[in-house]
Amino acid sequence: YQEEHIKITGQTKPMLNLDRKSAKSSTEITICIAEAYRVPDVSGMYLEDAQKAIEEAGLTPNIVFVYNDAYSEGIIIGTVPAKDTVVEEGDVVSIQITRSRAAELEGIAAANLAPGSNVSIGVFNYQIESLDSCSFIGNNTVAYTITARPFISGFGETAYFSSQTFSGQVVFDDSNQVVAIV
Repeated sequence: YQEEHIKITGQTKPMLNLDRKSAKSSTEITICIAEAYRVPDVSGMYLEDAQKAIEEAGLTPNIVFVYNDAYSEGIIIGTVPAKDTVVEEGDVVSIQITRSRAAELEGIAAANLAPGSNVSIGVFNYQIESLDSCSFIGNNTVAYTITARPFISGFGETAYFSSQTFSGQVVFDDSNQVVAIV
C-alpha cells in the first residue's frame, strides 16, 4: 500500500484510508466540518420561543429570574453563557428574565399589612382595616399608609381603640425578609 496525498485548501495532507480504499490525488473528496454549538441570541423573545431556539441549537434551556428594574418585568434580557458563546452539545443555557424587586417587595409588604391582620409597629399592636398605599422607595424599603385600630391585650381581654390612619415603612434585607415595620 502506498499512501497518496490529497490537496485540501492549499495544504498537502496524508490521505485518509477508509475501508482500505484510496483515492488518487486528482479525486475530489468532500469533507464535512461540523459547526460549533453556539448560544443563540434570545433577547426580546417570548419565553416559549427562546426555549425552542435554545433546544433547536442542541442545548438545554433553564430559566433564571434576575432583579433589574431598568426593564419591565418578564423581559428576556440575555443568557448565561452569553449569545454566540461556543458550548458543548446539551449544555445548559440560562435564560435571564427580569424580575422587578420593587414589585416583589411591594407584594411582600402588602401581604404583611393585609386587612384583618395584626401587626406590631414599635411598641403598639394594630389590627389593620385597610392598606391605603404601598410603594417601593428604594434601599430595601417600602413606604405604606394604613388605617388600623390600636389594641392592647392582657389578662385574657383585648381592648380596641379608635381607628387611625398613619404612614410608615417596611424594611427588608437583601434576601427579601422583613427586618422591621416602622
